[in-house]
Amino acid sequence: MAAKRTKLQEAVVADLQRLAPERFVSDRILEPVPHLFKNDAVAYKEWRHELAARLKVDPKALALVGSAAVGLSLSPAKNLAPFPGLSSMTCAGAPRGTCSSKASRRK
Repeated sequence: MAAKRTKLQEAVVADLQRLAPERFVSDRILEPVPHLFKNDAVAYKEWRHELAARLKVDPKALALVGSAAVGLSLSPAKNLAPFPGLSSMTCAGAPRGTCSSKASRRK
């Protein structure tokens, strides 16, 4: 018998089924306050600014992604396993000029 899913697992599965892939990535990974920060937007912003200062990049170009962002592993082999803790953090950065060049092309 399969284990009962948590509310978070159910919500992620529902989003995976109903959203286009790019929308899922936006809604669940790139734009919300990551799971690791437990909805503390101020702490997440401070972390991004501190990391950006050390890397000498724009903080808007950084995002915490993967299981630390979603709260669950998205690996098919891990069956939506809960986020394991600080040993499993992945940070992504956009190359310089990526966002501004897209915005200028839309005008």
